[in-house]
Amino acid sequence: MKTVFEPSGHGLPAPEMRLHIGLLLWPHYSLLAVSGLMEALRYAAKAQKKISFKIRLISEFPDIPIASNAGISIRPDSAHAPPDSFNYIAVIGGGLQYLNRGYQGDREYLAHAHHARVPLIGIGTGSFVLAQEGLLNERRASIHPFHLETFRQAFPQVYAEQGYDFIDEGDVLTCPGGISTITLATELIRLHAGSDTASTACQRLALVPH
Repeated sequence: MKTVFEPSGHGLPAPEMRLHIGLLLWPHYSLLAVSGLMEALRYAAKAQKKISFKIRLISEFPDIPIASNAGISIRPDSAHAPPDSFNYIAVIGGGLQYLNRGYQGDREYLAHAHHARVPLIGIGTGSFVLAQEGLLNERRASIHPFHLETFRQAFPQVYAEQGYDFIDEGDVLTCPGGISTITLATELIRLHAGSDTASTACQRLALVPH
């Protein structure tokens, strides 16, 4: 799986700015969310050559492929890296019935990253994972309408909302998943690479900028 989107060619100086995302996948994760995140960064890399864009799929057990909700499996790129290697650590969940099949070491890594002040991103039911670890307490969270009542009942200490492509609470961001993942990705591109690069990525993705 190619996850590095950087200028090719020899003799180019290393980019000083970056948007690097460490990605954790839970069993039966949303393939659409993974694709949306990767495609947005790929188009941004085509538009902006002075910034390093990278997604690294990390796992407690990098040799074990992880199956998506579409039956397609992806093998992680590496084991856990120091959290500050990334601008964000994102987790993409799958069906609620599979949340307990995630690796305990991946949960501990999320807590470690949080304590290291690396912002976390919960995508789809990845927000359930963050809430289970107490990382969304007293924060707003954008939850898919299909899962909203279940989330509210399980985590009354979280201010769960619907109707937002994402909610940014500073140290943690949440996104309901699906197409909203692309909107979130283009906002991260805007923050790290500027509005022009984000706009170009939106155009390539046929996404209306807003």
